[in-house]
Amino acid sequence: MILKRIMLAGIVLLSFMTGCMEEPRKITPEDICNIIWTPVNSQSAWRLPFCLRSNGGVLLAGLAENTIATWAIDGDGYGFTVYDVNGNGWHFNTEFMENGVLKVYFNGMANDILTGKAVDPIKPGSRYVCYYIYDSGQLKLPEEEVYVFFDYDNRIRGFSGVNNFFGQYELKTLYSIDIGPLATTRRGGAYLDYERYFLKMLGEEINTALKYNDELYLYNDSNLRMVLELANPDVD
Repeated sequence: MILKRIMLAGIVLLSFMTGCMEEPRKITPEDICNIIWTPVNSQSAWRLPFCLRSNGGVLLAGLAENTIATWAIDGDGYGFTVYDVNGNGWHFNTEFMENGVLKVYFNGMANDILTGKAVDPIKPGSRYVCYYIYDSGQLKLPEEEVYVFFDYDNRIRGFSGVNNFFGQYELKTLYSIDIGPLATTRRGGAYLDYERYFLKMLGEEINTALKYNDELYLYNDSNLRMVLELANPDVD
């Protein structure tokens, strides 16, 4: 009698555990796009957070060479691979586990698990200070903070080194952004070369904005061009 009760309890426990585990299923672009994937304890060369765009692009959240070009879901639908411009690939295995959480493994290595969180959009009322612009090493840096303020009603304004600037912006998707054209005040100063470069980059080349923690990564397609740091982290 006792043995039967033990066996019955085991069957009930096994049924409960089986019910909590979802069967692996094929992934779709919606499962892995609009999510920032961050490696955990990675022992591989892949250490930067990244985001996959639905049109096939890959955005890196980090000041590294932008060598990642495309990505694709595997033919069997149970993983995906990202590729650099030379065709070299990084493969990620995926599993659906408890509560629909997607667990991702780099090349099948459990110590290279990725964690994912939804892309956080730019919020109106956010003020960002610029601390990196691509290929600006020969330009004299302004002494005052260069900043961008994403105002309400799709307005943008800020300080570009010598003058104040203002204009319009529009977020078309979570990370597709349209900025400009930008107008400025008419003061002269020692940092006009930097200012012209900054305004040209911001108003003409930027079309993608990826927010990661308190940093905003601005891209031209998949090429990182500018990094801004949130100056008012308590903004709603």
